[in-house]
Amino acid sequence: MSRAIGNQAEVGVVAKTISAATRTLLVADNNSRVGLTVRNNSTAVLTIFLGLAAGTEEGTVTIAPTATGVDSTWVCPVNYTGPVSGQWASANGFAYTTEFI
Repeated sequence: MSRAIGNQAEVGVVAKTISAATRTLLVADNNSRVGLTVRNNSTAVLTIFLGLAAGTEEGTVTIAPTATGVDSTWVCPVNYTGPVSGQWASANGFAYTTEFI
C-alpha cells in the first residue's frame, strides 16, 4: 500500500460511482488521503456531502451537470480524510473520483 509523504501523494486512485437520487457513498474515510477530486459526469446536478448524515439541506457544494459547459469538477478541502457522499437531482450518469494517497 502506498503512503503519503508529508503532504505529497504517491498515487491517484480513480473510481466510478453510478448516480443515484439518494445519498450514495463516493469515497470512504481514509487517513492516508492527501487530496480528492470529484467529477460529475451526469446531466443532473450533484450535491456533495462531507460525511454520511441524512438529509439534503446540509450539502457542502453542488456540482453542475456536465452538459452545461461549466467545470463539473470539485476539489475536496485539504486534509479532509472522512467519507464523502453525493446525491444527484436524478439518476443518470456517474461520478468519477480521484483520491490522492
